[in-house]
Amino acid sequence: MINKNSSILGLITILQLAIGLFSQLFIIKILGAGELTDAFIAAQTIPAILSTILVTVFQSVYLPSLSIKAKFPNRWHIEQGKAHAKLFIIFGGLFLILFFLSDIVLSLIFQGFDAEQIKLTKYLFIFFMISFWLNTHNHIFAITLRTIDKFILADSILLIGTVLNLLLIFFLLNKEDIDMLGTIYVVSSLMVFLVLYVISGRPNLIFKNIFKNNKNWKLMIPLIKGNMLYKTSPIVDRYLLSNSFNGGMTIFAIAQMFQSSIIKIIDKLLIVMIIPDISKLVKKGNFQELRSLYITFIYKIIVVVSVSFGLIGFYEMFELQFLEYLFNINNQQEEILMNIILILHLAIFAGLSVSINTAYFYAFGDTISVTNVGIKGYFASIVLKIVLFYFLGILGLAIAVSIHQLGNFIVLHILLINKLKRKINVIVQ
Repeated sequence: MINKNSSILGLITILQLAIGLFSQLFIIKILGAGELTDAFIAAQTIPAILSTILVTVFQSVYLPSLSIKAKFPNRWHIEQGKAHAKLFIIFGGLFLILFFLSDIVLSLIFQGFDAEQIKLTKYLFIFFMISFWLNTHNHIFAITLRTIDKFILADSILLIGTVLNLLLIFFLLNKEDIDMLGTIYVVSSLMVFLVLYVISGRPNLIFKNIFKNNKNWKLMIPLIKGNMLYKTSPIVDRYLLSNSFNGGMTIFAIAQMFQSSIIKIIDKLLIVMIIPDISKLVKKGNFQELRSLYITFIYKIIVVVSVSFGLIGFYEMFELQFLEYLFNINNQQEEILMNIILILHLAIFAGLSVSINTAYFYAFGDTISVTNVGIKGYFASIVLKIVLFYFLGILGLAIAVSIHQLGNFIVLHILLINKLKRKINVIVQ
């Protein structure tokens, strides 16, 4: 039963990812890669980062406490109300601040945009803030339902919301009415919110004594600070890309969607499956087999990435024009897109390998190594991105992203191999 449920959840996750990706690409096709799509991509940047950070933080803090209280319906219901109240305060406060400062903030981040692009970005930004705010609550509802073993129900509703969003885009969006995008995203998010709210028992927001002697605040604040550092990398990229050619931000976003999709799918199909085995081997002290398993998976990743690279290279060699039609881009934009995708294959390899590195370090109970490498790599990447973008433009940024990811992998790889060697030598002695 567990394997069956895991398979269904994996399928739902892949479908949600695929449909969400298709929705973004369909919007780009309708509008054509240019000023409009650049504004669309830019408007999502801050709301998406905030939502990602808060979902990660709330899941880390509230999944354990809700799981414990799940045996006591009343306490479970109250804990829900407290979680949503905290989220309401945090996201609501940020929404108000950014609403009043949106002109200043967006003009600073997207300095290469003209006045009309900033105006459109600001308009969509307000709607996206509301949509991602609702989506963050939706993920908290889903996390809550998982604590009472309603995994498939929760994830299925999120999937239906993604499908609804695509259908609204398909039937309502046109190039002359891009403003409709904001309404579409809010409506689809709100519909999912209402369904999950009812299924979760209609929890009330509990603000009473919310700031007094609450250990969850103490757990959340360090996590928010740490995730803010990791998750803000797209802001640096979008700042640089706003100074690129019209459609440059869109082209780079398409390439990164391709990159992240491969990483997430392979992670779900391969890496997630071996995490329990890694933990068991660590517990047994079978470090020789741990090293063999690690090396085997690195080779598997090399094969997968090489095949993908070969297929993209094959496409480019025959100068096919499928992507021009698919994304409504011109020949020059397609050539740049293909080059960026090829360059980012290095980042795909590194990203998947780092996922395995992270799983190993966490299984050893070592979260400090991964965090330290991430922090140092983050600051180094900012300098690298600025320098390479200045000399090589958008391709330079792709190279910088790949070098950054590869650097993280190399450092973690060396640390992990040395750790395994030490463990093996101790047993031998």
